[in-house]
Amino acid sequence: MKAVVLAAALSVGLGSSAMGVVVYDESVFGEFPSDHLNPTHVNVVTGTSTILLSAGDGDRDFFDITVAPGTQLDSIILANFSTFDTAFMAMMNGSVFTVDPDAPDVGQLLGWTHMGPFSVPVGGDLLDQMGQAPGAIGFTPPLPAGNYSFWVQQLNEQTDMAFDFHISVVPGPGAFAAAGIVALAGFRRMR
Repeated sequence: MKAVVLAAALSVGLGSSAMGVVVYDESVFGEFPSDHLNPTHVNVVTGTSTILLSAGDGDRDFFDITVAPGTQLDSIILANFSTFDTAFMAMMNGSVFTVDPDAPDVGQLLGWTHMGPFSVPVGGDLLDQMGQAPGAIGFTPPLPAGNYSFWVQQLNEQTDMAFDFHISVVPGPGAFAAAGIVALAGFRRMR
């Protein structure tokens, strides 16, 4: 029943967003742990990987991903948010979330943001907002290959959420050279 309600909410809440490959769904694979030192590893893929979760009443969810060598994390789009409440997402470098959520030191977070209709709305890029978070280490997307851990929390109303992690291949010097050769050949043909 929960999966049917979540699917219906996603079809209404997505708007112009398109879900990618669902790589983790709490209603199928089980709840993410509330232990920040023991996050669930989620295997993301090149392209769009979607993570579905539900949180409320102070529920804390911890998970981590690995951005493979030769790829980069371009964005995290909030693809669904089922309430008019506000939730929280933070991230750190590494596969373990070492900041204690009971006494968080924002200066140790890579980034953080609030999400929901009054902050980052459905369709908004959470990664971009986290990179600009006050007091955090900060960054400018895209993020390079590596391990990243996440903390998602909703203090109030139970909220179904969907996150689209967009990962792309990092263009190498050969890709730029090939594009230049094609452009030069086209220019010569025009002359």
